[in-house]
Amino acid sequence: MPAAALLPEVAALHWCCTQVYLSRTGVSGYSGMLRRSGLSLGQYFLRRKNRARFSWYLNKTKMSRPVQARRLEGVDKNIWVEFVKLAATYPNVNLGQGFPDFSPPDFVKEAFKKAVSGENIMLHQYTRAFVFTREEMELIADLCVKHDVLCFSDEVYEWLVYDGKEHIRIASLPGMWDRTITIGSAGKTFSTTGWKVGWSLGPDRLLKHLRTVHQNSVYHCPTAAQEAVAQAFQREFDNYGKQDSYFVQLAQELQQKRDWLVRSLVAVGMKPIVPEGTYFLMADVSEFISEVPDLPDSDEPYDSRFIKWMIINKGLVAIPVSAFYSTPHKRNFDHLIRFCFVKEKEKKVDWRKWKQEKKEEKKKWKEIKLLRKLEKKRMQEVIEKQKEEEKAKEDKGRHYTVSVALPGSILNNAQSPELRTYLAGQIARACAIFCVDEIVVFDEQGEDSRTVEGQFDGIGKKGQACVQLARILQYLECPQYLRKSFFPKHQDLQFAGLLNPLDSPHHVRLDEDSEYREGVVLARPTKPGKGSFVNCGMRKEVQIDRQLESGLRVTVQLDKQQNPDSKIQKGTVVSSNHPRTVSGLYWGYNIRLASCLSAVFAECPFKEGYDLSIGTSERGTCVDQATLPSFSHVLIVFGGLQGLEASVDGDPNLESTDPSVLFDLYLNTCPSQGSRTIRTEEALLISLSALRPHIDEAVRKARGS
Repeated sequence: MPAAALLPEVAALHWCCTQVYLSRTGVSGYSGMLRRSGLSLGQYFLRRKNRARFSWYLNKTKMSRPVQARRLEGVDKNIWVEFVKLAATYPNVNLGQGFPDFSPPDFVKEAFKKAVSGENIMLHQYTRAFVFTREEMELIADLCVKHDVLCFSDEVYEWLVYDGKEHIRIASLPGMWDRTITIGSAGKTFSTTGWKVGWSLGPDRLLKHLRTVHQNSVYHCPTAAQEAVAQAFQREFDNYGKQDSYFVQLAQELQQKRDWLVRSLVAVGMKPIVPEGTYFLMADVSEFISEVPDLPDSDEPYDSRFIKWMIINKGLVAIPVSAFYSTPHKRNFDHLIRFCFVKEKEKKVDWRKWKQEKKEEKKKWKEIKLLRKLEKKRMQEVIEKQKEEEKAKEDKGRHYTVSVALPGSILNNAQSPELRTYLAGQIARACAIFCVDEIVVFDEQGEDSRTVEGQFDGIGKKGQACVQLARILQYLECPQYLRKSFFPKHQDLQFAGLLNPLDSPHHVRLDEDSEYREGVVLARPTKPGKGSFVNCGMRKEVQIDRQLESGLRVTVQLDKQQNPDSKIQKGTVVSSNHPRTVSGLYWGYNIRLASCLSAVFAECPFKEGYDLSIGTSERGTCVDQATLPSFSHVLIVFGGLQGLEASVDGDPNLESTDPSVLFDLYLNTCPSQGSRTIRTEEALLISLSALRPHIDEAVRKARGS
């Protein structure tokens, strides 16, 4: 089935050129042959026995154009081509090429034998066709020579011609061997379309370019199938022209099947187009359009709808021809359908049995549909259950916060730097024990301290007390394995090693299992699209789900499923509040500096502010009589050496001198105390212990409502 590239000027042959090449490009899918009369120029010289003119003709017919594309220049020179040739030429021990030189296991060979000899014929398988006459082939050949073009001849159906027709190989015509590549297929030749074995024939000057591209683009070849095809060719060569030849038998058998199919289609009202080659047949089904009316709001072509109707109602399968055309042209060919007659001999159909099988199959599909419906319902129930469990898990979280505010001046009551440090440690321990989420250190002496960053003078018995207290509290809250990353050497921390650790849940030990961990982002390069690496105090680093700036402290939720063989663990960055709000874990406290008492309220980090404030004083109402309302953020304020009154007097923003008017509740948390004074670190423990049951009761009421 030849395909020639013809110039547009040959307008008279435009229809045949289209038919020739489109036979394998998917436009129609059926081989075709041109028709003409008269002798070719080469035949004319031969019949006139003009040898001189014929030699001139042959010289003129040789290709004069370069045939290799520029992009392929140099590609044919590679180690595989060169070294394979050397290995085949000289005796050698081939340790270069990557294939075994011994037989595969017997069971593999047996498996291949079973595959190719078993009952499953589909393991081997994968247009009106008419045959060109010699005169038509010569016309194409003359045009190829005249315009000096290549001819790609797709001759996969060379042995499947009927009605006494003859297949003419265009490469055999004068002047065509030098410019023709002939394509063949074992799928069509030996009825093994699933083997995917084919071949190309032609002069070496053309085939070397095919070999170059093939060598550099195809990395899998069915070697065993290629060997089988070669042996099959040898067998056919020995039987060529004899009745035992498969080529002869197959064509005879397919012609009978074609004729039987044509008669059958005519009998039911179709109009078949009888092919002269191949094993496909097209039929016009326009007469059945009343059986398959157009569907509203549907662009599906008629041939497609007809075949669906035929499959369902008649049990016969074909292919719609419109499938081979682009959308704008489908309607021009939707009256044709394609049949393939390379099938087993006719089998009588027991329609009663067939209908019973269809009925049982329909019943089976109904059962499957019901099972799918039940499975879908079950999955919905599982999802709902998971949502309820997730909701229950969320309910385990603590959604309220407890904040404590106290003046930094309490450190001035300590007589040495060691005692100042130890006092800060007592406050940190008390806040950790009672799950305080925020500690506000406010200034009541005009130091205007707002940050713990930088160096400060006067660190000793007195001076910069707010900054020193805040720094020590931050140091104690930070997990031990992160302190070297966030706390350089500082005078305020020279005695911090004497302090008792907080040992709170976020101070996770090296091999301790924990869903969450605190970490610091490392300055390590990562691949594009991958997250940063974090040191979480474990033996392995953790790769998070996003890129972050190095040096940041982050809260990481570790993935539940980890690869034990991996050098890293995986995790997700979450808010520092996430362990508290989702899992109900206490996850340390935040430190905030305030320039005065009023700034404690004005600079509240919560959007809605503190919805419950409690002042503590020996002049307040007894805590036993107090009832706390529901709240989201409670603030408990403690005074310094001279009580809250001194803090109110030292605040330039407050006009009132009565501290009780500043708070929702003004409570005495230690009535009938036996000492004239209660130190702030003692008041902290006493007050939080006394308020604990009242806070829990308020939270229970809020959840119940």
